[in-house]
Amino acid sequence: MCKLLMSLSMLLLVSGCATSIGLFSKGDKAKPYFGTQFDSHILANPQELSAKSPVLLWIGYPAALIDLPFSMVADTLVLPYMMQGTQPKIPK
Repeated sequence: MCKLLMSLSMLLLVSGCATSIGLFSKGDKAKPYFGTQFDSHILANPQELSAKSPVLLWIGYPAALIDLPFSMVADTLVLPYMMQGTQPKIPK
C-alpha cells in the first residue's frame, strides 16, 4: 500500500501542473487560464488520449482531474503576468 501511494505521489510530482506548460512555453505568454483550458480539453476529449495509447488515458485523465482545481488557482495567480503578452487581434 505504501509503495502504491509513493508511486502515485511521484507521478503527480513529475507530471507537473498544466499551468506551468503555458507559463514556460516558448510562445507568446498571452494565454490566460491555459492550464484550466488544457485540463478541460483532456477531460472533454479522452478519445484523443486513448487513440495515442491506452496508457495515456489511464494516467492522463486522472491526472487532469486532480490537476484542474490546482490549475484554476495557479492560473488566477499568474493572470497579471500572462496578460502582459500580445494577444491576437480580433478581426472586425
